[in-house]
Amino acid sequence: MSISISLELIVDLCVFWSGWLATLSFLCPLLLIGFIKLKELFLKNNFCEAFKEKYHDELREVEVHEVEKMFKCRELSNGYKTYKCPKCGFTRKIPFNCKSRLCSNCGKYRTDRWTHLLEKKLLPVTHRHMVFTISDKLWPFLKQNRYLLGSLFKAVKRTIDRLVHDRYPTDTIKVGVICALHTAGKNLKFNPHIHVIVTEGGLNKKNEWVDYKYFPYDKLRRIWKYEVLTELKKDYIPRNSSDSQKFYEIIDALFSDQTLDFYVRAKDRLYHGKGLIKYIIRYIRHPPIAEYRIVRLEGNQVTFWYDQKEGEPAQKKRYYITMELEEFIWALLQHIPERLFRMLRFYGLYSNRLRKIAKAAIVLKDTLASYQEIGIQIAIIERLEAEAMNTDKLRKRPILCPHCKIEMELIEIYIPPSKPPPTPMIQTKLIQERSVQDRISLVQDIISKNHRYYPKGIPLRIILEDASQCAISEHLCKRVVDYLVQKGYIYLPQINYYLPVT
Repeated sequence: MSISISLELIVDLCVFWSGWLATLSFLCPLLLIGFIKLKELFLKNNFCEAFKEKYHDELREVEVHEVEKMFKCRELSNGYKTYKCPKCGFTRKIPFNCKSRLCSNCGKYRTDRWTHLLEKKLLPVTHRHMVFTISDKLWPFLKQNRYLLGSLFKAVKRTIDRLVHDRYPTDTIKVGVICALHTAGKNLKFNPHIHVIVTEGGLNKKNEWVDYKYFPYDKLRRIWKYEVLTELKKDYIPRNSSDSQKFYEIIDALFSDQTLDFYVRAKDRLYHGKGLIKYIIRYIRHPPIAEYRIVRLEGNQVTFWYDQKEGEPAQKKRYYITMELEEFIWALLQHIPERLFRMLRFYGLYSNRLRKIAKAAIVLKDTLASYQEIGIQIAIIERLEAEAMNTDKLRKRPILCPHCKIEMELIEIYIPPSKPPPTPMIQTKLIQERSVQDRISLVQDIISKNHRYYPKGIPLRIILEDASQCAISEHLCKRVVDYLVQKGYIYLPQINYYLPVT
């Protein structure tokens, strides 16, 4: 008996089982299922170039930049390192990663790296996982005015501070807070919400640990609604009369509305928090959708799925969504944050100033420790963290020769002409040994020299370009600029523009 299966039936079966087979990618060639790469969607029939030409005026600069970086991922034309075997002379070129927010390969590496670093920062106490959401009426305004996303972080901090202060009105209790902004819902809609990890306790003025394990949900939601609406109204910059009037009308309507549509979830207790950290970091550094969820590409239509818990008791239900390719590309691009916008922020005991003090106080909380003993414990913690960081550097997997099985030596770093020229190896070593104070002085000199050319404010890109000529990396330069702002040596007349304090 011969059995004939139509092509349509095979495709339907592939779509049905795609979620279950997501982790079994090695079976895909056998079962006619293959993951659709995001890069393939952008490159389909030269779609990306036509898309950029059609929506040239609507695309943000950061969106175009991230897509172009993804195209150059692991290509020799984007730069590479050359390694040579000291024994047999075999050479190997390893291209640079793109670090694009749309690249799944680079997102995996950066997620693992961030997760590893944050796991070490976690205090050895019980945490609570919270999710702060806002009304869907505000989503279009936050998408159009992305600087308002920073107001959500400030509102979360003020909400938790008020909650703790109401519980301990006569004492100043500082808790540890880690906030992560997610803008994508499971269906790729623009749905900004904040994931928060907060310690169930904090330090008082005497550096003594005080437990705080009771979170009144109704009160938390009311405070959150008031704080977020207040911050948005305060930070909003009017651009035209019609949009401003509509925005203020919605804010006033939400203030007077008694329904608590600003939902806060605060029921999950965490005893280590490592799994949650990987979850929230993954959604920051990865593309907004995992590639295994894209199950079909037919013509210019893309089909993907997502799971949603429904009913009592909650059960997962799978939904399939089909979009036009153009609509799907827009759904991805809208979740790329603005350049230099921090999606992950630390407050309270997780700030750099208090984290080591908090860790020392927790270690000594059952003893009558003096300030001198806390200082000794902080020194021990700093030494252990420095040793752990050096150990991680040593654990970096070496490049081995495929023939001799010994470590290969770095002999060349090629950077294309469009980027800053490569620095000689000896000069690089001297730059790495340069003190922090030298970097601060150099950045201050750059800002002072450019003051006469940009009297209304020096753009950050100019500072970064001049700093790169002095062999100061972009990451270090931004840290120095943030430090100078905090110390009051420079100020911001507008976003990403700086002036010296004269």
